[in-house]
Amino acid sequence: FDEVSNTFVVAADGSEHKITYEPTSRIADSQVGSVLLDGSIKDKIRELIGEMPKTEFSDEVERMLSDAWMPGRGFGKAFLAQMAQIFRSFGLIFVDPQNAALKRLSAPIYESAIRSADEIAANVVSRSKALTAAGYHAQVLVEDDYFSLFWQTEGGVRTAIRKVGDGLYRSKADKREFVTEELLEIVASEPDRFSPGVMLRPVVQDYLFPTVCYFGGGAEIAYFGQNSAVYETVGRP
Repeated sequence: FDEVSNTFVVAADGSEHKITYEPTSRIADSQVGSVLLDGSIKDKIRELIGEMPKTEFSDEVERMLSDAWMPGRGFGKAFLAQMAQIFRSFGLIFVDPQNAALKRLSAPIYESAIRSADEIAANVVSRSKALTAAGYHAQVLVEDDYFSLFWQTEGGVRTAIRKVGDGLYRSKADKREFVTEELLEIVASEPDRFSPGVMLRPVVQDYLFPTVCYFGGGAEIAYFGQNSAVYETVGRP
């Protein structure tokens, strides 16, 4: 959440101005997209517009932000609404990765990742070592207890799962333990309780939407040096 809760703008007097937004009801470590906006978001939008130089576009920008970032709306939906408004003339389709139907469609990849958990961890660790040995850096620290899916607790916290024994896994936040078969049963019945980690996320994206062209920044592209090992392990192109 810290990555998206701050905005820096050049103020009207030429100085850098920082605006920080923190809704009072946010659950620590919950998925950012599900964090609900409260009434104070209106004050932050007014602060933003008030600090920036006044131009012929200021009123339009304020309307766009106010229409998108509405109290009661989640961060994900608000961001989607803003992007849809900015790109409204281009016919783009936006997808919310938290959509329950998409989670159900993603379940086969989740299942493959669970069945191949040991191989994924070993192959990504091996790939990371090879990258480091070749003079590159690994984007993500992956250790032998790595598991490629996150778990959402009953309280809405998104937490890592780690291997703690042969076929035994434990979530970090609520300490719930799972055996492999239990994880597979939950994927079949409640796939929305899981979300892919950064090593698995591109595999899920390419499974849902076969890729014709991909745009990414340097850091984003660098992930593929590691996570291509996951594609190979679960047999995805």
